Amino acid sequence: MSKIKNNTIQFNDISFSYNLYNTILENLSFSVGEGEIVGLLGPNGSGKTTIFKLILALLKPQAGSILIQGQDNRLMATFERAKKVAYAPQDFTNSFPTTVFESVLMGRRPYIGWGPSETDIQRTAEILESLDLSDLAERQVNRMSGGQKQKVILARALVQDTPFVLLDEPTGNLDLRRQVEVLNLMRNISQNKRIGILIALHDINMASYYTDKVVLLSDNNYLYGNTKEIINKDTLEKIYGVDMNSYMVVSESKETIWFPKIN
Repeated sequence: MSKIKNNTIQFNDISFSYNLYNTILENLSFSVGEGEIVGLLGPNGSGKTTIFKLILALLKPQAGSILIQGQDNRLMATFERAKKVAYAPQDFTNSFPTTVFESVLMGRRPYIGWGPSETDIQRTAEILESLDLSDLAERQVNRMSGGQKQKVILARALVQDTPFVLLDEPTGNLDLRRQVEVLNLMRNISQNKRIGILIALHDINMASYYTDKVVLLSDNNYLYGNTKEIINKDTLEKIYGVDMNSYMVVSESKETIWFPKIN
């Protein structure tokens, strides 16, 4: 097992399968540090959402351990874990009609006693403003577009004020402008507040630009390391099973744009 790091989410040789014939993860080791954005990339069914469920102790690994700031995540009380890790799922699931403000305020539950405090109300208003949702605060969530609902999900995770945030394809229902806005916000939060972010993405180029490290998942195998070192022609073709082309954008950062080869 690797050395314990107190300011990380740390996967140590995690193996997980849903049944004897369906191994999803095998001996997976990686970490998410403070102020770091780690991307999860891979085909559908490669284990990205499974990784989130393991961190949240919704699933139990067959082998290995997951440490959150040095503590075994499965030994933590639910509310204790909720003060360490916030989760933004792909879809909004709420059977009761609630406003945007009420839905986001729910993210403060780990801190709320008999009722929300002034701090809870203030933090909710601040997060809504940061995501340009203030004007929609009294809107019923079930009457919003898919993209707007996605921002509410994100806001509810951010208002938890945790050292780590898990984002399961947060840009999936957003147009290109909103995708860039959300990812810029994530990068600023990560850098300025030293929050560790684990984010599942399908867009290789967005991952290449916005993440510090990546975990590439495919067929029980994985690659983990610095984004610029891991994302290359050979690894992408191996992971996704398609021929890849690229070109270099002439700029200070010299970004590489990846796209599938069209025959």
